[in-house]
Amino acid sequence: MDIQELEHFFEKKLPKAYVVFLDETNGGTFGDILVYSKDDVIERNECYETKEYAPGWIAIGDDGGG
Repeated sequence: MDIQELEHFFEKKLPKAYVVFLDETNGGTFGDILVYSKDDVIERNECYETKEYAPGWIAIGDDGGG
């Protein structure tokens, strides 16, 4: 998955800091926080129906708390 595909799916340009972060780490676990990889971020947003329930927002990770 590349950044252009993510931007196309989310219909917006992603913040530069987030793009750099994904390019350098491709997500991962940081303490109790899981930041989705480029390959998982679309699937997680589809699963959580972010476009329907939080229009304009992008879920980039979670803390496992539900």
